[in-house]
Amino acid sequence: MHKIFSIFFALAFAAVVATWVAGCSGESRQARPSRTLVYADAIQAGGPGLVDVYEPPASSESDSVTVNLLKRPAIMAIHGGAWESGGRYQLNLVAAQFAQEGYVVFVPDYSLAPAVEWPAPLLDLQSCLRFMRSNADNLGIDATKIGAWGGSAGGHLATMLALRDDPVLVGSTTTTTTGSGASTTTTTTGSGSSTTTGSGGTSTTTGSGGSGSISGGSITTTTVVGGTSEVNLESIVVTQGRVRAAVDAFGPADLTIPNGMAPNEDQILTNFLGAPFAQLSTSRLLDASTISYARPDASVLILHGTADTFVSIENSQHLSSALTQAKADVQFIQVPGGGHNDTTFHAPEAWSATLQFFQQRIPGATRSDTSTSLQTTSTSPSPSSGSSTSSSSSSSSGVDNTSGQ
Repeated sequence: MHKIFSIFFALAFAAVVATWVAGCSGESRQARPSRTLVYADAIQAGGPGLVDVYEPPASSESDSVTVNLLKRPAIMAIHGGAWESGGRYQLNLVAAQFAQEGYVVFVPDYSLAPAVEWPAPLLDLQSCLRFMRSNADNLGIDATKIGAWGGSAGGHLATMLALRDDPVLVGSTTTTTTGSGASTTTTTTGSGSSTTTGSGGTSTTTGSGGSGSISGGSITTTTVVGGTSEVNLESIVVTQGRVRAAVDAFGPADLTIPNGMAPNEDQILTNFLGAPFAQLSTSRLLDASTISYARPDASVLILHGTADTFVSIENSQHLSSALTQAKADVQFIQVPGGGHNDTTFHAPEAWSATLQFFQQRIPGATRSDTSTSLQTTSTSPSPSSGSSTSSSSSSSSGVDNTSGQ
């Protein structure tokens, strides 16, 4: 029954996204990726890691320029599905909309529960991010201007990409946690080898891998601005293997909240973490919670509808509080009546804030209505082997939040 519910939820989410974007433009209704690439020879669940790439329409300045000479901002769009269902197909139309705004959009697959447990999905997405940066020239993107966007489980993972360092890049790290009598150990070394052991078995993957409160209009927004200079921040996120900015649409953020994910929380956690809520240790729950990794050099936009019955808005409230306390660059938009779907992330104020958020933190996108194709080089990307200081806080009226990076 739970599996049927998960599949239904993933399809329903994809359907509402399709309904929204289909009305935006004729071009979007025919959304197809420009190409599909292999970002890793083997992901945590086995098999190759695939990523769809959506190219923005060529502008008058770029239609005669080869891709490897371009330095365009990029967005990794991550699908939801309770970490156990869904796929790249869910986001083809959302990706097309971002591409229309001038971004190169990457929509990857990642390992799903119950074949693997946390942190396997994040390890795959970190591998995809390494692939994007190591092949930045061939892909025509700026390695320092990569953001992430996701809804539900995808929002959780997008935020993790903004908060957690890539262990392949920062050095060897080992984490051991216990829940339901079973232990899960993850070891990652600088060579790119990783082993994950849990109640579901063992999988091994090797690769060289590359505050102020404001009320205005129909939403409530909270904005806090961190204090890291832009030049240093771009260098830091690349070195540590994180994205420059993340948009989290109603993602689970604090897994210690009882019934924070309804109506099948226990089954979701059993697949994702190895045991139902009551049998999981607090440390295991916190290890998979984005609130645990709040940091001052992160930029996160949080979107959550007040009528969400799948992931409680308390999750986003806790994440906003944690990022605020860490003096991060954070915006929190609560959409009255918004549900666990596009009624939240595509509410006019929320979508406008999303585009502005990315424009300010990964600038350089040029919106174009042309359909001229970019010239491509003969070199193919290879799989991954893996400003002035802002004030501590600021606020403005309405939803047009332009302060801080």
